[in-house]
Amino acid sequence: MNTNIRGFTLIELLIVIAIIWIISVGVIIPYNFYSNISKVKISRETINQSINEARNSAAWLTESSNSKNQNTALIFKKWVNKIDFVWVPFDFSGSLFKESDYKIMREILLEDNVEVSDISYWNWIKVNSQIVVYYRAPNWDRDILVDDTHTWSNIKIIIGYKGVTTWILSREIEIK
Repeated sequence: MNTNIRGFTLIELLIVIAIIWIISVGVIIPYNFYSNISKVKISRETINQSINEARNSAAWLTESSNSKNQNTALIFKKWVNKIDFVWVPFDFSGSLFKESDYKIMREILLEDNVEVSDISYWNWIKVNSQIVVYYRAPNWDRDILVDDTHTWSNIKIIIGYKGVTTWILSREIEIK
């Protein structure tokens, strides 16, 4: 009877498991990074589509009770992963910075962990909390409201992966 049976030792098995673990970590980390970049790009496209939809809706959206055109607006808030798409009566005289003065049509959600990380105008003046991109019916006139008294012609919105400050995981949207 031959008792010389060969097998793997525990050390050899641990070395093989360690090599497999190192290779898998090397694959998962880049995949997660590129997945986050894709989420930011998809969110940028969602915002661009929402801007076009708000502009077009100002031309055809009407109030059911009196058939007057409705103004539309997008409300961007810093450090939030959603945008409010709102409609405003044609003869609106309230404040777009008070939620009681408008009706939210829907919330536009950005991808998971993607948020509006910065809002600025004139490329250097930072907005504290929110802006409103307001389209007036029926001529698509656009105002960018920083507060109730100031309007601007263009604004820069930076969206990025939550808590990340590198330019690779953020995208810029300029509304002119």
